[in-house]
Amino acid sequence: MRHLLAPIAICLVGAAAHAQGTMSAREIKAKAWFNNPVFRLHDERDVLLLFFSAKDKENSLAPVVQRLRRVALRPDVVVIALTADGRAEAQRFIQHYKVRFTVGAASASARDFGIKRTPTLLRLVRKPEGLRSVECPADQVEQLYLPAATSEPTSEPTDEAEPWELILFIQGPTPGLQRSWAINKLFRKLAPEEFLEFADEILSDDEASPDVRNRLEFYKRKLAGQPVDDQVRAPSMRLLNEFQANRDDPVWAPVKSYLDGIKERSVDRLVEDYWQRTGESPENLLIRYRIVSVLPEVGPRERVRQVLIEMLPFEPDFAIRGFITSGLVQTCPVGDTEVAELLEAQAEVEPNIYHVRPWMQAGAVYLRTGKKP
Repeated sequence: MRHLLAPIAICLVGAAAHAQGTMSAREIKAKAWFNNPVFRLHDERDVLLLFFSAKDKENSLAPVVQRLRRVALRPDVVVIALTADGRAEAQRFIQHYKVRFTVGAASASARDFGIKRTPTLLRLVRKPEGLRSVECPADQVEQLYLPAATSEPTSEPTDEAEPWELILFIQGPTPGLQRSWAINKLFRKLAPEEFLEFADEILSDDEASPDVRNRLEFYKRKLAGQPVDDQVRAPSMRLLNEFQANRDDPVWAPVKSYLDGIKERSVDRLVEDYWQRTGESPENLLIRYRIVSVLPEVGPRERVRQVLIEMLPFEPDFAIRGFITSGLVQTCPVGDTEVAELLEAQAEVEPNIYHVRPWMQAGAVYLRTGKKP
C-alpha cells in the first residue's frame, strides 16, 4: 500500500463553472494519500468521490465500496475515497475492504463539497461549461458504468477483451465454468505478478465456484514452476475422437465389437470387464470409458454406487475419473454424505486440478446440499 504523507491536493484541471449544479472547488485536498494518486486529472475521465468516515456502519459502507472496486477497473473512471479521519483509519479502511483505488486521509474536501452525511458518493463529470458534481446513488453506480456486468449472465468475452473486462466478467454472476475460461484469457494478458495478485484476491474472497478456484490455483502453480497436469484432453478422449472419426478402420474392430452389446451385459460382467482392462492400450481405455459411462443406466443403484466407489481411486485416466464422479452424483441421492466425503477426500489428492478436481468438489457440494455451486 503506497502512500504520501504531505498535504497535497489533486487538481481537477479545467475552468471551474459557476452555473447551478456545477462545482466551485477545483482541488481535492488531503494530508495523506494512498494507492498511487494522480495529482492532475486533465483528461476526460469521470471522477467518483466517496466520502466516508470510520463511524460509518459496515452494512452501509461495504456495499458501496464493493461496487466501486468493480467500477474502478474501468480505465475511463477515477475513483477517490476521502475521509476527515486520520491516516490510521484510512489504512484500516484500505486493508479491511481490499481497496486499490486512491484514498485521501485528513481531508477537508467534504466541507468544500457541502457533504452533510457519510457515506456519500459524488460523480464529477466534465461539461463544456465546467465540472459538474452530481450525487450518485450507490445502488445505481454499477448500472451507470457496468451495465453488462449487472445484467443477466452473458457469453464469454472474446479474445480481444481488455484485462479489466475479463476481470469484471470473472467477478460477475456468470456460472463458474464460463468464468474459468475467461481466466485462461486473463492469464495470457497480465504480467505474472499482476495475475498472482488478482488470483490471491479472488481466492481470499471465498469464491464459491470450484471451477474458478481451481483454475486460479492451476495458474498459480504454473507460475511458481510447480508440476501440473495441464493436458487439454485425456488420452481416453483423444482416442475417442479418433475412434468416432474412423470407426470402420480395422484397428477399432475389437472396440466396435465390444461396444455393440455393452448395454446387454450385467453390472457384474461390466465390472469384471473393467478390471480385466486396466492397461493403457487404446482398446482398454475406450472400453473402460464406455463401461463407466453406461453403468448408471444398467444396474441397481446400490450396486453401481459400490463399484464406482471402488473404481475412483484406481482409475489412471483423468477423464474417466471425471465420468466416475458424474456417475456417483447421478446414482447417489442428495444427502449421501459418505460419497460426498469420498469426493472431497479424492479432490484433495487429485492431480488434475484443471478439470477433475472442480468436478469432484462440485459433486460433493451437490450431494450435501442439492445445489450446484
